[in-house]
Amino acid sequence: MQQGRKIVEPAYLKAGDKVAIVSPAYWIPQNAIQMAANVIRSWGLVPVIGPHTKDLNVNAYAGTADQRAADLL
Repeated sequence: MQQGRKIVEPAYLKAGDKVAIVSPAYWIPQNAIQMAANVIRSWGLVPVIGPHTKDLNVNAYAGTADQRAADLL
């Protein structure tokens, strides 16, 4: 670690916190997204599914590069 830089430690997740499900590369089948969302809910968290996660673009990507990037913001 460079001198003068602090390590940032985010707070632990707690019940009711939102957790994003995104697909920054390849398309994911809808049933896999729902299974992941169910696991997140079982932990007491709130899944937020990126709007382009379900998009299917050329070469099996989850939307265009710009769409996938937008899901991360």
